Amino acid sequence: MDAIHAVRLSAKRFRYVLDAMSDVVPEAAEQARCLSRLQQVLGRFNDDVNAEQWLTDRAARETDPVRAFLLGGLVMQVRRHRDLQRSRWQKAWARVKAPSRTAWLEG
Repeated sequence: MDAIHAVRLSAKRFRYVLDAMSDVVPEAAEQARCLSRLQQVLGRFNDDVNAEQWLTDRAARETDPVRAFLLGGLVMQVRRHRDLQRSRWQKAWARVKAPSRTAWLEG
């Protein structure tokens, strides 16, 4: 989880640089938009991981079986959403690193 947070922070810092360059380098604006999308998806993924952990811990301590069952259902919903965000961040990352979007950085 720490690695994902580090990627999110790095994307944010790089996006700031690209935003500053966008008036001079048009490709920078598109890359900044891709990084912004990546940040959003990673943020939601992080939120889901934290929510899942909180719900799981709470369910483990719950003495009322009905509440424990309901908490378990919530854990399953959060996991489905987390898995969706995982696939979204992989797609967002693919857009960020696509050669068509990064060629201008190397040239």
